[in-house]
Amino acid sequence: IIVVSVLILLVCLFGVLGLGVYKFHWNNAIVNASVKILPFPAGTVDGRIVRISEWQKEVKAVKQLNSQREAGLSDEAIEYDVLDKLIHEKIFMMLAKEFDEEVTDDDMDKAMIEITEQSGGEEKLAESIEEFFGWDLETFKKRIVEGEVLKSKLIASDALFADAREKSENVLEEIRK
Repeated sequence: IIVVSVLILLVCLFGVLGLGVYKFHWNNAIVNASVKILPFPAGTVDGRIVRISEWQKEVKAVKQLNSQREAGLSDEAIEYDVLDKLIHEKIFMMLAKEFDEEVTDDDMDKAMIEITEQSGGEEKLAESIEEFFGWDLETFKKRIVEGEVLKSKLIASDALFADAREKSENVLEEIRK
């Protein structure tokens, strides 16, 4: 009976936590620690979960950027856009796996050199990232740069378009007959 009672208590706690996270948008230390451990989804892509903890971190950073730039975006718009971005990142990761594309250290170094030069140096870049997002350089590389580099590599890859190219060539061949 103790085991059943514990299971019922856990289910109830999980339910209350889920209700608080999704319905009431609870955001405190206990809830944040719980959603890092428990796989509460913010969304799914082809069965892969976009964790709510990832979404919350991104939303926090974008809200900070929004207030710094006085962009005037609503919280709802930010939350929607962040979820959309995270879903797209999952899709790009799935495509990268399918087409055997990956971001190498060299790719990251090149991207960071370009970003650093555009920003006026590493110190200035680090200050801007801290001011706008509240992140350090490594977090910026992982959460922004890596995804953008992967997206660029996929777009530049012939593998994505090989199937469409083959189909269009077959149609063109049929038309010419």
